[in-house]
Amino acid sequence: LMVALTDLVERMRLQSRVSCSFDCTFPVVIEDNATGTHLFHIAQEALSNALRHAQAREVRIGLQQNDLQITLKIQDDGDGISWRSSQMDGIGLRIMKSRAEMIGATLTIDRAKPQGTVVTCNLPIGMKHRT
Repeated sequence: LMVALTDLVERMRLQSRVSCSFDCTFPVVIEDNATGTHLFHIAQEALSNALRHAQAREVRIGLQQNDLQITLKIQDDGDGISWRSSQMDGIGLRIMKSRAEMIGATLTIDRAKPQGTVVTCNLPIGMKHRT
């Protein structure tokens, strides 16, 4: 997942005028390939939304792990998600939520301060995805 997110950020940096960064201070190893794939697609959709809908100039993706959970966080400085959209009305938002549920994670989408949107996916350690 760390390599895939690094590649995603690099491709976005080259294809757009948006500053993209990936921060993963300590290695996060996800042994279940399906779980890693779902997390990657959540990050990819959040990044795509930031570029397509929010007119973001900067997007930061973070991945970290502690004793209890793995946290994937995507934050942009764009227009910010509207309250209506934050209720999972869009198909991309519904797909992200569904992906999170399939792996036993929680997904939150909130307005960032001072502006923008922050998507956070928290995966409890030891969760296995549903088939």
